[in-house]
Amino acid sequence: GAFNNTFAEEHVSGFEGGVKGNFARRLTFGVTAYAYDYTDLQVGAFDAASISFKVLNAAAAKVQGVELEVDWQTPVDGLSLRGSAAYNDAKFKDFLSGCYLGQTPALGCNKTLNPATGAFLEQDMAGRRLNNAPEVVMFGGFLYTRDLTQGLGLELTLDAEYSSAYFANLRQSPQDLQDAYTKINAGVRLFGPDRKWELALLARNLTSEYIFAASGPVTLTGSGSGTPTARFGDESAAITRGREVFLRAAYRF
Repeated sequence: GAFNNTFAEEHVSGFEGGVKGNFARRLTFGVTAYAYDYTDLQVGAFDAASISFKVLNAAAAKVQGVELEVDWQTPVDGLSLRGSAAYNDAKFKDFLSGCYLGQTPALGCNKTLNPATGAFLEQDMAGRRLNNAPEVVMFGGFLYTRDLTQGLGLELTLDAEYSSAYFANLRQSPQDLQDAYTKINAGVRLFGPDRKWELALLARNLTSEYIFAASGPVTLTGSGSGTPTARFGDESAAITRGREVFLRAAYRF
């Protein structure tokens, strides 16, 4: 029959508030806190049976956290430090999700029995973290700019970004787990008077971390989900880029 993917409206209630400050025009900061309750939360998942990506309604979720940003113009001429940190407590409050490929009743696929097949169809996700929602994300780095000679300038940057572990798929198979990681980026720029021209060497993800952007089951692999004899199937994932190094030249007319 025709593909059917109907879903209900998403409803949210909550608050967000924050404070921003500036000390002697050298240190700026911002702190934000938030808390939201979702009902009929819209979530996406790949359905191996229909070989399609579907939008579903999770019954309820609670998302709350704190974010901090800091930028410091240090006493060292041309040197500034910047950083941010976020704590995000995002959990399902009430949600029965489809089981992941190869999940047994002992592993949590123990809800909604199909009497015709003797297999359970769903798992209870209450208390589990939302997928693609790391608990902690941090960023930190510096920018150093120095005047050289005859109007030339030099700029150096180095920063690192950290993410705690998260599941890259709604159904949260162990194979969907993205471990915690740290990415490091760097750059050196040489520029002329008024930045009319610029020559830059830039490096992204120096440690060449390959990160799950999203993952999902491979159709026609694994078997027996919801039964004691279930077998894991294969997983596929969209992966972010590894190490990248660029040489860039620019001229501004």
